[in-house]
Amino acid sequence: MPRTRLAILAAVAAPILLVGCGSQEASTSAGATSPGANPSNAVSFQPPTDAQKTAVIAALTAIDPALTTSADTAIFHAMSTCDDLRIVKDRATVVAYAADRYRGTGADVDTAKAARIVDAISTAYCKV
Repeated sequence: MPRTRLAILAAVAAPILLVGCGSQEASTSAGATSPGANPSNAVSFQPPTDAQKTAVIAALTAIDPALTTSADTAIFHAMSTCDDLRIVKDRATVVAYAADRYRGTGADVDTAKAARIVDAISTAYCKV
């Protein structure tokens, strides 16, 4: 019985003790990145104002009313698309993500329509 307790104690203590191993210098240099390299540091995301929400819904409805059957979902997707514009910045990738995102709402979204969606969100809400 004592060996079992010792084995359990060792199994629990080993990972805790290993966390403390390693030098401060190694962890600092390995994890060091420039402030712009970490999207959470680089992006100052602001949720849309009520006026921006209204503008986004109007712009998306003008493209295709099926995009805004749920206003909350449309705004959520607009916020995600805005994040993509700020973080990814590769237009083709942002357009592809928007197409996938808005297809999930039941709308028929091709690449051309997705590009219009990205432009509308960029104009109405996400000034990059």
